[in-house]
Amino acid sequence: MPAYSGHDRVPLLDQNPDEIEKGKFWQEIDGDMDGNANRVYDGDMKKVYNGHLPETRVQLFPEPLSQHPSTSSGSSSLTTSKAKQFPKERRKAVIAFFLMAFGFICNSISIVLTHQKVPDRNLHPPLPDISLDNITKHRWLNDVADILVILLLLSSICLIVLHRHRWILGRRVFIILSILYGMRSVTMYATVLPLANDHVYCSPKINTTSTFGQTVLIITQEVLKLIAAGGLPITGKKTLCGDYIFSGHTIILMMGYLLVNEYMPKTKRLTPLHWISWVTAWVGMICLLVSHGHYTVDVLIAYFATTRLFWMYHTFSNNAELQRRSSSNSLSEVWWFPLFKYFEGSVKGQVPKEYAIPRIKGRRRTACNNRKAFLE
Repeated sequence: MPAYSGHDRVPLLDQNPDEIEKGKFWQEIDGDMDGNANRVYDGDMKKVYNGHLPETRVQLFPEPLSQHPSTSSGSSSLTTSKAKQFPKERRKAVIAFFLMAFGFICNSISIVLTHQKVPDRNLHPPLPDISLDNITKHRWLNDVADILVILLLLSSICLIVLHRHRWILGRRVFIILSILYGMRSVTMYATVLPLANDHVYCSPKINTTSTFGQTVLIITQEVLKLIAAGGLPITGKKTLCGDYIFSGHTIILMMGYLLVNEYMPKTKRLTPLHWISWVTAWVGMICLLVSHGHYTVDVLIAYFATTRLFWMYHTFSNNAELQRRSSSNSLSEVWWFPLFKYFEGSVKGQVPKEYAIPRIKGRRRTACNNRKAFLE
């Protein structure tokens, strides 16, 4: 067989080669995997559609076979191209995880310090609020909000693990959460509001006569207890008060919905999941307000901060022209833009909505037989 030189002839399907005249029903292909091919039909031109005859199956070889003897189709080349376009970069994901952990620790320390500044509920009633003043309090809905937070959190973890580009999704979530909880640790301590309810138990404050070493030890113990509880009152271990501006529940609720909306295909089978995540997020926020667990402004600020940061981050990621500082790109003036450049500098384009089942053993991961059919 002569060596492949970048051109090949592929016969029509369902045709007997012995019965075909010489020079008929052959198609010469010269192109690449992007579909930019120059197709020339050397034969009967009675019916030609889109560059080739009906029922013609075209086999494309983007590069000479002699350079890639181990691959007989373009699938391997396509996989390699996607690997370069969407690199895993596990190290960056690990760094992003530690940044998120640092944000959670700062948030926990801020809650402990804010707890020491909370006004006495007997002397300072709740501030006027449109929700607190007009909605009857139902304490049990606070537990419902905690359960919905847990459900959306677990669904988000499953979505990330099953996504083909799980390392990219993971580090994006870690970075966004680290920024949000870092900002929350500042705003929460900057302005301390009176308690919005009278049904939550608040542990005693640190004695002012305690030594510096005793104070540090107590704060460390409270931070560890808060992290172990996940910041959820339903666990019974969160006894610190005053963490209002802005709502941590709303951050997780909206992040769960935004992840589903951004990375899950909107097919007929999966459209109900989009609606379920949207309803779950909004029901959780409503439960927070009806249970008087937060002021209305806490939920509103958390909603706008989470959605705008998520959308801005992904707008940067999906548009190459916005990833460069310039006089015409005012969005690049945000303080976390250098952080974004480091973590997203190697990602080229929008991450596709493709899923693959990871292998538990071994370093390689086995994809589904048809990744798109996995969800469509």
